[in-house]
Amino acid sequence: MTQFACSVFVSMLMSLVLLPTTAFAAEDLTGVVISTVSYLPEGRDEKADLYVPEKFPDGKKLPAVVIIHGGGFVGGKRNAARELNIGSNLVKAGYVALSIDYLLAKPDQPSWPQNLHDCKTAVRWLRAHADQYHIDSSNIGVIGGSAGGTLAALVTLCGPDAGLDPDKPYGEHSCEVRCGCSRVDMRMECGFGW
Repeated sequence: MTQFACSVFVSMLMSLVLLPTTAFAAEDLTGVVISTVSYLPEGRDEKADLYVPEKFPDGKKLPAVVIIHGGGFVGGKRNAARELNIGSNLVKAGYVALSIDYLLAKPDQPSWPQNLHDCKTAVRWLRAHADQYHIDSSNIGVIGGSAGGTLAALVTLCGPDAGLDPDKPYGEHSCEVRCGCSRVDMRMECGFGW
């Protein structure tokens, strides 16, 4: 992807994050949502929702985006209003989207680095299912807001040399993404009151 195409992609993704979360309802979707997809190993409760077009274009592979919800690393859901909005807009724009749940922290159970591993596994899941869902595996991106924005940035910036890629599942596939869009509200994330 050229630098221009990547900047257009990031601009489009950023505009999706900033849109009001009530802009689209489920009935406005021009695609199909496949709910409760098991993208993690057996025994994990976290699931994903896959947004795909009603009909795949003949002979064309589609770019894909992993949607990572916010929630301060302790809350949030893959099917919240903002995630539905982003998934709906991406399908309308010709993308496949995978909105994921990931391991959330609890008072007695930290989630790091498993939450990042879950996000990277979602990228691998898209690559592993690229033929089935007509995905261009060389054009996968991530988007997230708040805690999801932090995880999206980490997926984008931490390649295999960082030592943060999970061993499995789908270890034969890369976790690397072509582009990422992260919106982190510094007033909330860092506690600044401006």
